[in-house]
Amino acid sequence: MERRPVTQALIDALTTLNWPVGDHKAPTGADRYLVVWSVPGGGFDGPPLTNPHGDVACVYQIDSVGRRQDQVEAMADRVRALLLGRNSDGTYQTSIPLLSERDPEGGPPGPTSEGAPPHQVWTNSERFVLTVLT
Repeated sequence: MERRPVTQALIDALTTLNWPVGDHKAPTGADRYLVVWSVPGGGFDGPPLTNPHGDVACVYQIDSVGRRQDQVEAMADRVRALLLGRNSDGTYQTSIPLLSERDPEGGPPGPTSEGAPPHQVWTNSERFVLTVLT
């Protein structure tokens, strides 16, 4: 299983939130944006006799970055709803190609700030485990 298609599917889904999305770096010229990071973790699984490494769980960190605390908190809430929201029948509200399961890694963190106004930047970082079944 290649990881790049999973990363691209995640980025494509996040672009529907109407904030610029960076792939391991901040988008150029944006003062509020999301950044997707592939991080260590996850693992392989699958049927022991036929394909023990066929299923893969990949861990991603998604940073919501902006100039205001309320801005990044609201975007982190939208990211969480996009990835984890379910319908009454248990299916995901948002279809993301390749993904069969999505789980948060830990609880939702709070935003942190760097710098002082007017150059203050707020960031909310959250990790998710995305599973692909082959």
